Amino acid sequence: MEIREARPEEYAVLGDVVAAAYAPYGSPGDRGWVQHLALVRDVADRAQRTVVLVAVKDGSVLGSATIELFDVIGDDDRELPPDTSFLRMVGVDPRAQGRGVGRALVEDVIRRVRAAGKRTLGLRTTPQMEAAHHLYESLGFVRDSSLDLPLEGDYSLLGYRLDL
Repeated sequence: MEIREARPEEYAVLGDVVAAAYAPYGSPGDRGWVQHLALVRDVADRAQRTVVLVAVKDGSVLGSATIELFDVIGDDDRELPPDTSFLRMVGVDPRAQGRGVGRALVEDVIRRVRAAGKRTLGLRTTPQMEAAHHLYESLGFVRDSSLDLPLEGDYSLLGYRLDL
């Protein structure tokens, strides 16, 4: 498996892969969810400001991760805290889940963030994405409620932090 920066000709497929990975966690009729999936699919837009990685094997796109390394996507935070990067929009094709693709993507993100001289890597995830929580914790991330992001109603994204 190769992990590298995504190429423009892969953006549409990447957006579809991440949206498919997220599909079980939302409500198709919910307006906020529909808007979020549109944001997830718009890889071309975020690739102008962030680093978008792709995991590829035998010509097939298996997954993706976005790193807010020096700039933000702009939907959660307006700017990065000093010495901090954020891991965003990690998704693995449902047919490739459970094969180490997500782990390989996150490990590559950690290497890139360290190489950029950052001291902290943060992320937010939904409460329902329990497999992701286990992955992040197995890589040394800890829950950090100061990074939680309240959304509409009683729903919040859960913050995690890895000190580098």
